[in-house]
Amino acid sequence: MDESENLAERDCIAANIQDYFMGMYHRDLEKLRRAFHESAKLFGHLDGTFVVMSLTEWLAKVQARPVPAELGEPFDMSIISVEITGKVASAKVRDLYRTLRFTDYLQLAKVGDRWRIVSKLFHHD
Repeated sequence: MDESENLAERDCIAANIQDYFMGMYHRDLEKLRRAFHESAKLFGHLDGTFVVMSLTEWLAKVQARPVPAELGEPFDMSIISVEITGKVASAKVRDLYRTLRFTDYLQLAKVGDRWRIVSKLFHHD
């Protein structure tokens, strides 16, 4: 992959992650569904407990929670790093969600012409 292709792929990955950020911040389930592959799994530590969820289970939890944007929570989500190998990638992101600080490791795959999150590994600080 030459440098211009790599930059284009990084832009596509960043756009996908932006859908993820905006989906969480505004509780926009359609943006979240667009960002994730329908078979995605989520794993992580939350309040000292290891949890595993399907995308459907996670979206139900997101839907049941208050909307950060409506509560006046500041938008504080950013991409720390992205590594791309062919049609797979890994991104490290930090996000503030419902006053909790998370570090997420997002695994992405290019499915057709779109990058999609296939797994999320998270840690609550």
